[in-house]
Amino acid sequence: MQKTSSMKPVSAQASNGIGIGLSAACILHCLGTPLLIAALPGLTWLAGEWVHISLAIAAAFILVLSMRQWPRSPLGTQIRILGIVSVAGLFLAALAGVSERAEQIMTIISAIGLSLAHLTANFQRWHGG
Repeated sequence: MQKTSSMKPVSAQASNGIGIGLSAACILHCLGTPLLIAALPGLTWLAGEWVHISLAIAAAFILVLSMRQWPRSPLGTQIRILGIVSVAGLFLAALAGVSERAEQIMTIISAIGLSLAHLTANFQRWHGG
């Protein structure tokens, strides 16, 4: 008798969509948190380093899930490198101890790179490139 798992693997499109959403959350967090804290000082917990680390860990986890389903081709390798470098940038921004402005810039650039990796993987998957 064969055991079947009730858990289905996350599709490439879904994991890439989640990755893009997390990248957008990183950008919104970087740009929106100072405004939210200025308007509602009770939300200072949003600026905590644990938020940055949590978003970076989630992005790394989704990247690993996504990369397993990305094409095995030279372009797929380049997309993987972009994703890995971008996630490393998120961790560097969160842990490097740089100024708030430098952290924002590093996070935004890394989140854009991560979004591009997910978008390119989805595009390549759909268009067979």
